[in-house]
Amino acid sequence: MDVLGDSHIHQKKGRRLILFPLPLQGHINPMLQLANILYSKGFSITIIHTNFNSPNTSNYPQSSFCSIEDSSSETEASTADLVALLSLLNVQCVVSFRNCLAKLLSNVEEEEKEPIACLITDATWYFTQAVAESLKLSRIVLRTNSVSSFLVFAAFPVLSQKGYFPIRDSQSGAPVPELPPLRVKDIPVVETCYRETLHRLVTEATNQMKVSSGCIWNSLQDLELASLTKFQQDFPIPMFPIGPFHKFFSASSSSLLAHDQTSISWLDKQTPKSVIYVSFGSIAAINETEFLEVAWGLANSKVPFLWVVRPGLVRGAEWIEPLPQGFLETLDGRGHIVKWAPQQEVLAHPATGGFWTHCGWNSTLESICEGVPMICQPCFGDQMVNAIYVSDVWKVGLHLERKLERGEVERTIRRVMKEAEGQEIRGHIETRASACKHSLFQRLFNHYISKQLQCEARGTIRDWLAKLLSNLEEGTTANFTNSSQIIHCLETNPFPALLFMKLARSITHHLTTSSTTQKPKRVSTKPISLNSIKELHANLIRTHLHTDPSSISNVIKSYALSPSYLDKAHLVFNQLERPTLLVFNHMIQGLSQSDQPNEAIDMYNNMYHQGFTGDNLTFIFVFKACARVKDVFHGQKVHAHILKLGFGSYLFVSNALIHLYASCGRLGLARKLFDIMTNRDLVSWNSLNCGYSQCKRFEEVLALFNSMQEVNVKADAVTMVKVILACSNLGRWDIADSMVKYIEENNIEFDVYLGNTLIDVYGRRGLVDLAQEAFNQMLDKNIVSWNALIIGYAKVGHLIEAQKLFDEMPRRDVISWTSLITGYSRGNQFVEAVKLFREMMLAKVKPDEITLATVLSACAHIGSLDMGEAIHDYIKGMVQNVIFIWGIRLSTCLAVNGFADYALELFMQMLREGVRPTHGSFVGILLACTHAGLIDEGLQYFEKKAYEFMKAMPIAPDVVVWRILLSACKLHGNLVLAEIATGKLLELDPSNRELPNGKTLPYKFGGCELFFNYDEQENWPTARHCLISSEDMSCSSSNNEAKYSNGMLSLKDTFA
Repeated sequence: MDVLGDSHIHQKKGRRLILFPLPLQGHINPMLQLANILYSKGFSITIIHTNFNSPNTSNYPQSSFCSIEDSSSETEASTADLVALLSLLNVQCVVSFRNCLAKLLSNVEEEEKEPIACLITDATWYFTQAVAESLKLSRIVLRTNSVSSFLVFAAFPVLSQKGYFPIRDSQSGAPVPELPPLRVKDIPVVETCYRETLHRLVTEATNQMKVSSGCIWNSLQDLELASLTKFQQDFPIPMFPIGPFHKFFSASSSSLLAHDQTSISWLDKQTPKSVIYVSFGSIAAINETEFLEVAWGLANSKVPFLWVVRPGLVRGAEWIEPLPQGFLETLDGRGHIVKWAPQQEVLAHPATGGFWTHCGWNSTLESICEGVPMICQPCFGDQMVNAIYVSDVWKVGLHLERKLERGEVERTIRRVMKEAEGQEIRGHIETRASACKHSLFQRLFNHYISKQLQCEARGTIRDWLAKLLSNLEEGTTANFTNSSQIIHCLETNPFPALLFMKLARSITHHLTTSSTTQKPKRVSTKPISLNSIKELHANLIRTHLHTDPSSISNVIKSYALSPSYLDKAHLVFNQLERPTLLVFNHMIQGLSQSDQPNEAIDMYNNMYHQGFTGDNLTFIFVFKACARVKDVFHGQKVHAHILKLGFGSYLFVSNALIHLYASCGRLGLARKLFDIMTNRDLVSWNSLNCGYSQCKRFEEVLALFNSMQEVNVKADAVTMVKVILACSNLGRWDIADSMVKYIEENNIEFDVYLGNTLIDVYGRRGLVDLAQEAFNQMLDKNIVSWNALIIGYAKVGHLIEAQKLFDEMPRRDVISWTSLITGYSRGNQFVEAVKLFREMMLAKVKPDEITLATVLSACAHIGSLDMGEAIHDYIKGMVQNVIFIWGIRLSTCLAVNGFADYALELFMQMLREGVRPTHGSFVGILLACTHAGLIDEGLQYFEKKAYEFMKAMPIAPDVVVWRILLSACKLHGNLVLAEIATGKLLELDPSNRELPNGKTLPYKFGGCELFFNYDEQENWPTARHCLISSEDMSCSSSNNEAKYSNGMLSLKDTFA
């Protein structure tokens, strides 16, 4: 997406632009800010304005102004209804606006003034499109609302056809499928008696925008990427998301009220992040009862507040606002009330920790840019959409939806300002603020790089840099010495880009350290432009600056974060005279996310031995690397370093450390660290929960989720994946169903991982209709999604549906083919299984062990000797994996009942040929020994073939092996051998000895359940073997009755 400075409207430097703002407070300011931005790009600006609510022209000496008639008296009389006002203005201003514009065009020819490049109007001025076309002038529209809210207004005709209007209270909580994540009550409403006029106004503005020359948005691509993408699909016109305007230039307020500067002096006396700022904008109003509830809610919260109580805020109160009697006395200095405040200064003040807002777009954008969490109380229009995005999509605030009542007001303020939920929100919005600042810097950097590569004249670059410095915010330029010194350096420096790189680092440092919190700097994972970076690197080599760490830092960063250039990053790094901490961080970050994470640990050790202690970013990257390679030893060493250096209280460092310990299975350490954290966010909870899930501690997963709910931490898709998997593994389907309901009620983003999990769980339960529903709800699907649903259908025998899905798949892998082949085989459709295997081979998809075993079984059932021999020949050709071949041959014997003897013979041949069996091979052959086909040869044969074979096996038997033997004892009723197997199982799992004396408790092994009587005198178990069937582990189709014995046999001798 283009930035305005490089767009095609910038046709010739010095040409004039005509701007026409809508005369409402929230529309005038963005247009005047845009005027300043365009003026800085070399355009001359003329602003046409109405007499109604006209701007103070003395504040904008760089622009010329021209007023037009709008029948002010009639207009002012209609301002009680905003829709009527806007509709009236679009009629009254047509003639006067056209005459004014025509006069400006004629003056160009008569007085030889600068030609007019185009007209930029507020999008609500829909009549200006026809005027511009009649005068053969291009028109670009400015949308002062969010892209997301505009898309909702643009959908009004569709919503109207589907019966959403008028909005009914009974449906207010229902979702709007056409506009996720909105509910019916989030659809913008405007208090008006002219509903048809409103819809006509919206439709006309939308239609006229479609035929315009482009659209400018006071928004950011990083913030509204999905909505911008949708807009581009529906509106094929150029778009320019070049906001936030106020971060380039602050426009003087067009309000009739003066800023009360006591706001800032009062804030100066407050502690950081302690004040809630309350302002409902210039239009929104509340009734007297609501006003009193707000007042007492603020007072009762005990949180310091700055409250804008403008004249007209309370309906019917005119210019006097009825503060409760005795209210000011109860505050004891904790509150400050003003009629109007310099909002941008207030939000940027270190003392401001929250913003209670009506959620107008300007206020929302200003709050996000300054990293201030919000309480949203929308009143009308686009504020409704902004509020739901703030609370549910961006997760940077809370939505105050209930009736204004002092108790609810107090609770909501405390949630944002005092509780863990507020800390989580603060983390989200500070990340957004950091991205906003870096987006602005990135835009400047890219613009400079393109000019530097295009222009050889140093004077041009010098002028541009001078303008850049003059345009930067006052707070940012304070980081530099002074403009004249920088210009002097530029004139004498042989390589202008080097100066800019130093300037860029200074800007970046200021932007990322201006926050008073301990939040780490956000590091972009995208290279600026590898082509630009490579040219910069070449220039640095030519000027012999490539060994200077401060000059080459950005080159190393771009290379390190690009996997294919990581080796080049190493090469450049090794040429440095003495690397800096910043350069080490770039390398550690790049290595930590590469396929060589262990090298990140080596790089940290190298850095540490060179005397660098590291910073918070260093430790986050190192912990990530340690987690990926399961290196808890080095992780603990680095943990000791952060405790020594005082980084232990940093939220993001603590989260990374919890993730490390949890990933390495050190859940006790992870939980201890989690418990001592003073501040936690959702990542903290998820890191621990992922560890519990990974170590199959599913009860703890559910318990931790319940703890999250107790402290009002809202789960996300990551949380729900782990919780639902825990329910699946525990068989807690009731909880799983309630979790699905939780996902729906909390509008949790239905990403591909959560969708795949639900499909898999429903498939395991045989609920293929619900699995299909989950599949249909997924916006993004991957091959796992398709495979999971195919497996679910195949499992319940719905092979037609499985085949249909298989045919519709955009691409297939070996799992896709094998799942359907297995489904046909299980459904006794062996011919179809073999046929599908033929197609698989023609598609040149390499089968795996399961595929081959399944299709060989199918061949055996239908007597397809030719195919069976062909598959065996194929297996013999797989010389690169001998163990795999033997595994296939053994699996084939087991796939068709009755081949246990041949399986034993193959296994012995495998040993004679010197092939060391795997654990899986041995388990398979032991299953063959327990196969029902050996029963006829007698119990003695079984004992020799199974137990003696186990004793002589080259691999030490584990719990799984002894479980299989114990299951066989159950099948054959061999209590003596069962006693031996039981003893070995208890030996391998000694924790089960530690049971209270005198109790009979069950102990489960595989398909058996043993009940032990504990002898009080000797404290040794004597087993009363009740081999109770649960599920036979034998793969035989002959299910013999289990034999039961009540004989009391001592296990003491066996253990001895």
